[in-house]
This record gives sequence, C-alpha cells and structure tokens, in this order.
Amino acid sequence: GHLKSDDFFSVSSHPTAKLVIKNVAPISNAKKGEANYTITADLTIKGITNQIKFPAIVTVTGKSAYAWAKFTIDRSKWNVKYGSGSFFDNLGDKVIYDDMNFVVKLFTK
Repeated sequence: GHLKSDDFFSVSSHPTAKLVIKNVAPISNAKKGEANYTITADLTIKGITNQIKFPAIVTVTGKSAYAWAKFTIDRSKWNVKYGSGSFFDNLGDKVIYDDMNFVVKLFTK
C-alpha cells in the first residue's frame, strides 16, 4: 500500500509505468551469453519520462525474439522522493538509496 502512495509511485494519479524502446543497437564483438545489444528507451514513471540506455541479451529465432536486461535507475529523476537524501536533509540512517533495480524480459511469439 505504501508503494502506491504519493511518497512513492502515486498510483491513483499514475496507474501505469511505461518503457518505450526507441533504438536497439548491436554491441560489436559481444561474447556469447553476455549483452549483445544496447537498448535506448523512454521510461515513464509518475508521468515523468526520461531516456535510459542499458545493455541486453537479445536472441532472434525465426519470427520470435527474446530480450533480457538488468539495469539500475536513479529514482529521484522520476520524483520518487520517500527517504531520499536527494530531497531531504537530516535523514541519518533512515536514508533509502536512490538506485532502483529492474529486470526486464521481453518476448514475441
């Protein structure tokens, strides 16, 4: 419930987040099992859109594609304030890091 509040994601005003892929570029000399593409995307959280880039493992077989990525963003860029030292002073040991980790799995059929 608290993550849905205005302290975090303001779900009543912004019920969805969105990741829109803008570009997929191959990484030259990528080793098997490691990221072989760089993805550029627009990430919208709380109605705020920022461009992000992250490495991904992309596999294409026939008409099917699969992508897997793990990346970190700075939540303060999307106005997710709760416990952030970027917005509040004197939090001491109550500070919550601004890093938010994501794992994205995409596939087509």
